[in-house]
Amino acid sequence: MISKLLNILFVLLLGAFSLYLIQGACFRLVEPYAKLRLGLAWGSSDTTKMNSIISKLPLDHFAQPPIKEGFDILKEELAYARKIMSFNRPARDRYYNYVRSQVDPLRNFEITNLGMVKEVVLPGLRRPATSLDVANGLARREGLPVDFSKALFVRVIPQTSRLVYEQSFGQWEKAFAFLLNHGISCVLLSPKNSEELSTQLSYLQAQHSNFCENIFAYAEGQAVGLLDNAVNGNEEISIRCLIVKDPREEVLLSEQPNPVWFMGITSQVEADEKVLLSMTKRAQLYRDSPLVFHSRLSGLIYEESKWENLALTSFPMSYILNCLEFYPDSLPFVHEVKEMAENNVSSSLAGLGKPSQEIGEISSLSIDDFEYSNPEPNFDCEVVREYRQINKGDAGVADLTNRELVLQIGSSFEEMGVNVLEQIADQDPMFYRFYLSLKEIGTSQN
Repeated sequence: MISKLLNILFVLLLGAFSLYLIQGACFRLVEPYAKLRLGLAWGSSDTTKMNSIISKLPLDHFAQPPIKEGFDILKEELAYARKIMSFNRPARDRYYNYVRSQVDPLRNFEITNLGMVKEVVLPGLRRPATSLDVANGLARREGLPVDFSKALFVRVIPQTSRLVYEQSFGQWEKAFAFLLNHGISCVLLSPKNSEELSTQLSYLQAQHSNFCENIFAYAEGQAVGLLDNAVNGNEEISIRCLIVKDPREEVLLSEQPNPVWFMGITSQVEADEKVLLSMTKRAQLYRDSPLVFHSRLSGLIYEESKWENLALTSFPMSYILNCLEFYPDSLPFVHEVKEMAENNVSSSLAGLGKPSQEIGEISSLSIDDFEYSNPEPNFDCEVVREYRQINKGDAGVADLTNRELVLQIGSSFEEMGVNVLEQIADQDPMFYRFYLSLKEIGTSQN
């Protein structure tokens, strides 16, 4: 009898241990399960209390933020960040595999100018226009489809030459493409000073709120000071997420940090002690919130991975996606878009008395038409338009697509010399980007 009971107990213990190993493997490898476990532990983004039952288990979700002061706190902050962000491991793997497999990642996205801000890459999302969109001239009336993005990712670098700018843009293309696939527009800014950067960001949020309502900003080294001075105390700029890496000087403490999420990244723990402490203080200040997600994630210090060798490593990338996901109140979701479209169509029908052609077009659109419209790029740019104008009587030119013209004209410029192509890049950066992308695609296919 005792032997039988021992066998049953052994089987139960073995089964429990197996389940523990399986769920641990799923947490590490399966993204939906990792998010499910996080939701069970923390609840929704506006929850103020954790799950009282699950919190008794020794899980990373319940790691307590460090509250000490002094240089010794840095190692505790680094360990805390690794634990509290452990649920992102599957998402980090997904990003790492994505950037390793991409060739010409921006080929399906539009690169355009938003007024004074040049070369903004757009994700190709659409939604019904709001009253603000109508006021800004983006649509004739509410309810018509308008382009938008869930946020704008801004990579800030110090003012530099066109060649260095292009090189930096190329290094960030894969990270940009991953963000674009999540509905986030991207831009690389190279301002001459903090005043110019402040003007650019203020302009984007005031004139292009459909793309820039939420700004996620990233800067390294000297550029951290530019970004800090541009946004600190500026009420016209609303930064949702701020990520800084290896700042040269102490990071400024904002008087009103909430609801900004902040991540400080160091590539060397032996860096300047005052700089590291300033990042630590800022992270602790930003975590001061009654909300569970905000109090755990809105201020982190991370030591840069030495083996990933990416422009933007997987840890800060997953942090950006967390910030996007756990602030759902200010982002348009599918059910909100559907309700908005239905309300606008109904009110327009009532006001006109009879259906118009435009309203019929709106009512026939599905919700997928509003949420994602990832069109093929038309390769329209100044050089192509001017070339068509000069050769408007040539039937051969009229039959060519913009894509074919970009390749043909770009090849001709290259044959004339490298300096000629560089001069064209200064006059029409969009043409230059199109040509390099198409040339790389052709090279990879041969």
